[in-house]
Amino acid sequence: MADGVALKHGILPSSPLWRAGLRTSFVVAVAVVASAVPFFGVVLGFLGAVSITPTTFMMPCALWLKLRRPTPRQWQWWFCWATLGVMSVIMVVGAAGAVREFLVTVVDGEGGERAPFKW
Repeated sequence: MADGVALKHGILPSSPLWRAGLRTSFVVAVAVVASAVPFFGVVLGFLGAVSITPTTFMMPCALWLKLRRPTPRQWQWWFCWATLGVMSVIMVVGAAGAVREFLVTVVDGEGGERAPFKW
């Protein structure tokens, strides 16, 4: 998208070398930001828990149940509902763990190794 905007406004010439350079510099900039933020991995974990889990595991089951409307006596009905339940629990636990890790990282002020969790 960035190279498309740059080409549209005439900022860069339409050469493959310039486009590759722009894309490479964008990847390097994102990598620098990712390494500069100490809790970037925790943020990715939270976003994965609340966005990837529902769209990858829960949504197909829910849509299949909505479209096919199987009877509760079929094994597919039980399997889809079991998958929805288990993935809901995994999503909530993953999001809670990521939020906890974020808070521990912010309070401790360090992103590295730390002592085991104590109640």
